Amino acid sequence: MTDASESTDGQHRAAKSRSSWLAILDSVGRWTVGLAVIVGGLFCAWKCLSQPPVGQTSVEIVAAPDDPQERVEIPSGSDRLTDMISAEQIKSADHPLDPLMKLADRGLEIIDTKYPDYSAKILTQVRTGDTLHDENVMKLKVRHGREGGEEQIPFSIYTRFLGPKSKAGQEAIWVDGRDDGMILGHGTGFLNVKTVKLDPESRFAMSGNRYPIYEIGFRNLIMKMKEFGKNDRNYGECEVQIDRNVLVDERSCTLVTVTHPIKRDHFEYHIAKIYIDDEFEVITGYEGYLWPETVGGEPVLLEKYFYVDLELNSGLEDVDFDTANAAYDYPRW
Repeated sequence: MTDASESTDGQHRAAKSRSSWLAILDSVGRWTVGLAVIVGGLFCAWKCLSQPPVGQTSVEIVAAPDDPQERVEIPSGSDRLTDMISAEQIKSADHPLDPLMKLADRGLEIIDTKYPDYSAKILTQVRTGDTLHDENVMKLKVRHGREGGEEQIPFSIYTRFLGPKSKAGQEAIWVDGRDDGMILGHGTGFLNVKTVKLDPESRFAMSGNRYPIYEIGFRNLIMKMKEFGKNDRNYGECEVQIDRNVLVDERSCTLVTVTHPIKRDHFEYHIAKIYIDDEFEVITGYEGYLWPETVGGEPVLLEKYFYVDLELNSGLEDVDFDTANAAYDYPRW
């Protein structure tokens, strides 16, 4: 009996030991599978982030053809914005920038009287410090502020990233005088759980940008041009060149190139290229370059902005700048 009892106890202990080991192995297996899922998820995320940007495309710029018969025909007229400036005017002006300053003032009048709002795709690339950031591509809606009368409409902005892929789907809304001046934005995927408020001038909101969101839009491009012009007019060493019928995404533009040949502390840039749409009469492109880092080297890109696929006077309403818009991906709680 003793031998049988000891044998039975031994079998129970062995079975218990095997059960414990199986439980440990089962637990280890679950942890291994869980770890594998996490690693796999991180790998997939890395692969997604390393893929080419979604919707990113370079702006096609084609120089004016030598043969006038091959140029895009745009009806001319004495009131057309780009007819206001010529090489003769620049040569005879007290300062080469004087005709540009008049053109800028007229450009603002056109925007303020003809274009209350617009939609576009904006392509940007900027340098901050020593870093040239990747090109961003965004869907953009802009409604210009209007005062007076019964209806008060504040300056309003909506953006949605199309690329690069790491930002695709992010949306932002900023309305002058609303939401305590904050940007209303959200993340994507698992991060799209709550609408967040950001100070437009905060470190996070300014990351990879040279200007806050409320300086976006081609009206602000003119204001920036006027700001540079007022400063640069105090000095010489300035050259201005006019090129007609330059095609930007197959649209005829007049290209105004301002060059400061010699690097000076009072100049912000070496070369500024301003693209004015001949038909729409608005600045739809800007490129700013710094001086070459080496003798004989290429100018260094500081910033560029292009507005393409323009829909002027697209009838934007309050809902276009509302996080509750059903067409947007803002979280609902």
